[in-house]
Amino acid sequence: RLELTLRTFDDKVMTQIVAAIRRICAGIAQAAGLPEDRLPVVTLTPESVGVTSNDPALARRLSGRFIEWFGSERTQRTEPIMGSEDFSEFSRQGVPICMWWVGATDPVKIAESERTGVPVPSNHSATFAPVPEPTLKTCVTSMTAAVLELLSKP
Repeated sequence: RLELTLRTFDDKVMTQIVAAIRRICAGIAQAAGLPEDRLPVVTLTPESVGVTSNDPALARRLSGRFIEWFGSERTQRTEPIMGSEDFSEFSRQGVPICMWWVGATDPVKIAESERTGVPVPSNHSATFAPVPEPTLKTCVTSMTAAVLELLSKP
């Protein structure tokens, strides 16, 4: 039994990867001389989630609002990440989605990380230590900005 977590930036790529895994597993088993009825079975679990990809128009719209509220020095684009997030299910139902990040790490620790090259702990680390203020205020403010933007006429 082999269990894998697969992540991609594109659903088509995920389909290709799963098909390749099926081919590789069958090929190795056949090369080892296993009979057809003993070939590996590759299944996807119900916990499988799709790619979380922001709707580009919605992301641009909210980004503009965040820049207005927080300033360009406190708002930045980030590279896509290989997160596994069931939030993606909304987009599968045709709902435009946009996930944004709010910084929570002490700026002193970020500066030290930039100086030393040692990354700061992520939010899934046991050593993650968010700074409650201004993190909570920024979270509430960013959500308020987003809601007000989405309730206004496009």
